[in-house]
Amino acid sequence: MEFVSALALFFVGFFILIRGADYLVKGAVRLAQLFGVSPWFIGVVVVGIGTSIPELAITVASVFDGTDVGVGTVIGSDIFNLFIIGVSALLAPIVLQRAWTKDFALNALAVTAFGFFALFPILGDPNYFGITRPEGIALIVLSIAWIASLFRNTPPSLEVVERRVFAYVSATALTLAGLAAVFFGGNWVVEGAEVIALALGASPALVGLTVVGIGTSLPELIISVTAALRGQSGIAVGNLIGSNIFNALGVIGVAGALHPFLFNARFAPDLSVLVGASALLAVAVFFFGKRLTISRLEGTVFILTYVAYFVFTFWRG
Repeated sequence: MEFVSALALFFVGFFILIRGADYLVKGAVRLAQLFGVSPWFIGVVVVGIGTSIPELAITVASVFDGTDVGVGTVIGSDIFNLFIIGVSALLAPIVLQRAWTKDFALNALAVTAFGFFALFPILGDPNYFGITRPEGIALIVLSIAWIASLFRNTPPSLEVVERRVFAYVSATALTLAGLAAVFFGGNWVVEGAEVIALALGASPALVGLTVVGIGTSLPELIISVTAALRGQSGIAVGNLIGSNIFNALGVIGVAGALHPFLFNARFAPDLSVLVGASALLAVAVFFFGKRLTISRLEGTVFILTYVAYFVFTFWRG
């Protein structure tokens, strides 16, 4: 009976989580339009960060609960996002604008910074192998600096939007409702995942890396595939890169600042895969094949790499 209740809690929480993220993104995009921010900035920051809110909710709930679901979710989601780039490129080669290229390098640097803070005691207690509060704050500062640089280097929107008081109120209400939904849903997903993992003999870390990590990336998958088929390369890739950078800096940073947590050594191979794949993506964009293009061949390589990683993860248990 407890397993059935946990399963129901997990799926109800997940549904609320995804719907809440959808409302949050819609409200945030509307607010961005009302304040005259460019569509490119909306795609990378608003959509990218908006679709990472489920990971934020789950990770914060998880560290307070003392489980590994949250960290596993961040790593699993970021790796799966790179798989989504492969799927998008397989559907239609992704042609990038030069202004986007620095974000690929920043993505590799962001996940590397997360890895160093998680594996080595850099700031705070020299005997604490995890994310200390000073390290969490440092990651948050890096996240804010990244967003500020995007805002500073992005031209204002030329779109004319009718600005009424009701529009601001409705957009704000939609954003806040979405935020509340993802935090409640995130807590329920964590609680359900713990019981399910114990009942099935799987570790919370494995559940986070696979079921929850992939599940929280479904919004990115839908957005990217749709954008790729419509030839909107910026949105197809931008929301994924934005999501990955925010996961590594903002999500881990906020969780660590609120509640320092130890890093489970079993995640070291997964983190290595994430750093290596992120670096490979940056190298592919700059040096392999046609410059500033992610080809179908490169997309296939990322898909096969993820399949091999997924099989390895389940084999490892």
